[in-house]
Amino acid sequence: MRKIMPEQLPCILLIDDNPDDNYLHKRVILKAGVADKVEVAYNGEEALRMLGLLGDDTGSSIVIPQLILLDLNMPGMDGWEFLKHYSRLAADQKSATSIVVVSSSENPEDLEMAKNNPLVKGVIHKPLDTEKLTELVTNYLEGKF
Repeated sequence: MRKIMPEQLPCILLIDDNPDDNYLHKRVILKAGVADKVEVAYNGEEALRMLGLLGDDTGSSIVIPQLILLDLNMPGMDGWEFLKHYSRLAADQKSATSIVVVSSSENPEDLEMAKNNPLVKGVIHKPLDTEKLTELVTNYLEGKF
């Protein structure tokens, strides 16, 4: 595993319904060595459960990611609904995590709404690659978001 950053994030959470995108993005993240752990949720509701925000009925431990990579268009609870629920958290609960939208949407309204959402620190287009990931993590580590 080639490490591209001097520091690793303890956890990145991918929220995306596409298993192929999750596989690719997880592989890029782990190969780059930017995170100790990558968790995957296939919709907003599953992510909220993993974060301990809808109760932890899965028996798994609560995930506290430093970075969430969020798709917007998913069946069930989509990225927009996830952001609504997440916004209700206390400020100190949200402060440890940055959310970046990773989308294939070309809809300018979607992209503008995401950029203007105070919870969203950035928007990047799929697929995630090493170059995008390096820039993203560098910005995170340097406190640019």
